[in-house]
Amino acid sequence: MQNIKKRIVIAGGGYGGLKALGELAHRNDVEIILIDRHPYHYLQTDVYDFIANKTNITDVAVSLVTLTGYYCGKVEFVQAKIENFDFTANTVLLDDGNKIEYDYLVIALGSRTFFPHQIEGLYEHTHGIKSLKWAFLFKQRFEQAMHKKVEEEGSCAIDPDFNIIIGGAGLSGVEIAAAMSEYSQSFFKHSGYACGGVNVYLVEGAPSIMNGLDPYLIKTTEKKLKALGVKIITGTRIQKVNENSVELSDGKTIKMNFMVWTGGIKASPVLECVEAPKNARNHLLVDKYFRVNGYENVFAVGDCAEIKDSNDKILPPTAQLAEISGTLAGKNISAMIDHKIPKHTTDEIDFKGVLVAVGGTDAVAYLMKKFRFSGILAFLVKKLVCVGYKEPLIAKCRIGMKKCAAK
Repeated sequence: MQNIKKRIVIAGGGYGGLKALGELAHRNDVEIILIDRHPYHYLQTDVYDFIANKTNITDVAVSLVTLTGYYCGKVEFVQAKIENFDFTANTVLLDDGNKIEYDYLVIALGSRTFFPHQIEGLYEHTHGIKSLKWAFLFKQRFEQAMHKKVEEEGSCAIDPDFNIIIGGAGLSGVEIAAAMSEYSQSFFKHSGYACGGVNVYLVEGAPSIMNGLDPYLIKTTEKKLKALGVKIITGTRIQKVNENSVELSDGKTIKMNFMVWTGGIKASPVLECVEAPKNARNHLLVDKYFRVNGYENVFAVGDCAEIKDSNDKILPPTAQLAEISGTLAGKNISAMIDHKIPKHTTDEIDFKGVLVAVGGTDAVAYLMKKFRFSGILAFLVKKLVCVGYKEPLIAKCRIGMKKCAAK
């Protein structure tokens, strides 16, 4: 009698979902369905060069259609918006009314920007970059603002300042600040415009930028940001955002022409309706095997899950964590299909380090918990990491494209 293949549904084609897919697609006793509302994988870790006009939109997106085509029918891609999950019935509910049943489910829906409602005007007057659509709109509106500055060339002596405010000085905020400052400076300098005066403010409520990371990273990155002209304000919260200004908790008000918010994330809105243990921002609570609490066959990885280390400390939601958790969850599902006890736990999460882009060909590195360096070498290492992740996917897409065309 022919064995019935196990159906694995992966909800989300981001860093975590694709790592889980890579762990499972080699098996001949499974069928995999990858669901995503978009036909591409958004490379958010590469978006800073996109903002700085060093790359184009195709450099920050990988086709999920041709990528799944690489697996010769073993993986099906479904472009759809997920409405809800029914963990009891082992079903994924789509917004078109269709249902997809599963034996195992990996939830890798990522996150969205969290706009605290306590900060009046924040949502209405700021921009985020958590999706390709928002990154593209952000880039367009930033360039429109720069164009407006150019149009005011004749009056710049009267009003020389153009202020960009970035709320939140985590890794994303720092890299955006560096990219925007470096791009703005080179734009006016190389174009020969007298009307410069672009100021980038980086505002953080914590005592320092990248609070909690290695002191070398913080100190070196801060030094390089200041060299780029970034004005760093720490220990101060944003209280209110108006159309043309930002009010701070120390009583000061800064004129604002353009603002980006990177001060936090919350889980995908899909998870708001899911009946499962969650935290205050709707991240799914998982056990040490990445299984959603109370459900043996449902796994959650990356930004949509609250993942803790062996000391019960919540781990930062980075692309690196998404990749590691996706890989380990995939291994655990594979073990369960083989009727084995899953053994890969959160104890195996070992971050390789942190790489911070700080404009141009400059970066700061802290690797393997012992190597600290900066400059062009750190930049090359960061580029190597990005290429090492992206190029294997692109190679599979090229093969998948040929297979799709041959059908």
